[in-house]
Amino acid sequence: MVISTTPPSWLGTAGELTLMARPRVFISHCADHDRPTQFAARIIASLGCVPVIAEDQPSLARTVPALVQGTMDSCAAVMIIATRDARRGTDWEASSSVVAELTTAQSDPRWKGRYFVVKEKGVVLSPLNPIAYRTFTARDVSPIAEAILLELSAMQLFSNYYAMSGSEYGLAELADVLAALRDLQERGVLQREQVARAIKDQFDKMIDSALGGN
Repeated sequence: MVISTTPPSWLGTAGELTLMARPRVFISHCADHDRPTQFAARIIASLGCVPVIAEDQPSLARTVPALVQGTMDSCAAVMIIATRDARRGTDWEASSSVVAELTTAQSDPRWKGRYFVVKEKGVVLSPLNPIAYRTFTARDVSPIAEAILLELSAMQLFSNYYAMSGSEYGLAELADVLAALRDLQERGVLQREQVARAIKDQFDKMIDSALGGN
């Protein structure tokens, strides 16, 4: 794979990110569960995109639904984070606002191929929402980073202008490797455990680099 050395359009002449031109990614989440949201925002920002959270935006005298809709409409992609909000028997449901925003993304043709879902283990989404998703836990939120990298790469919302420190892979190449491994797993060529072992070292480096070693 050839890694481009041409700076992407959203980089300024001095190599600094130009905020206005950076792709915006709307994060649908439950306000009571902040850790997955903040983790996702940091990963999204590390890829050259702008994480957008509705409650952080100016209200401009709009109702909450109008604020959320207007904020979503200003973005290039939507990320749904379904965390445990209400227990139903042995299962959990996501917050009503997250469910509503997922329904909007699924029903509006503008979002076709422009949204993705991650959910906390134990959360059951409606059978009416047969969307593919990745699952994380309260102790391990790393699948969120994997989902962001793969999905935003597929949507072509970030450019591989820089390489990860400490790794021979650039971000775009790592995304290709992860996607290929997932495809082999889905076709039964590799077992889940083999895929996990194959990607763990490089993926851990990506997370460390994206979070500045924190």
